[in-house]
Amino acid sequence: MICWKRRKKLKTQEICSIIEACALNRVSELKFGELHIYLGPRIKPAQPQAIAEKAILDEQTENEKKYLEQSDNEAYENDLAELMIREPHAFEKLISEGNADTDGEQREPD
Repeated sequence: MICWKRRKKLKTQEICSIIEACALNRVSELKFGELHIYLGPRIKPAQPQAIAEKAILDEQTENEKKYLEQSDNEAYENDLAELMIREPHAFEKLISEGNADTDGEQREPD
């Protein structure tokens, strides 16, 4: 940060020139007496961490969804296998109606 200590007042053109020079040289903050100018976005340090935490949470949620789908499919296959053993006629009827399949995919009735 650059600090000017001058006793005379600055002209409008001088102030504009200073601001332009700061912007061109990527100065993020300019303080001159009671004047405070922030150039560019003010990024809070917590933002990158919050973005990373959201990405991790999204990934965990997606993994949980995949796990639940896999668990549901495995449970469905187990139910079909048990039905085939205990109630072969009911199993055949379910398959013939197209409401179930042995590939683990549940089908909705029409």
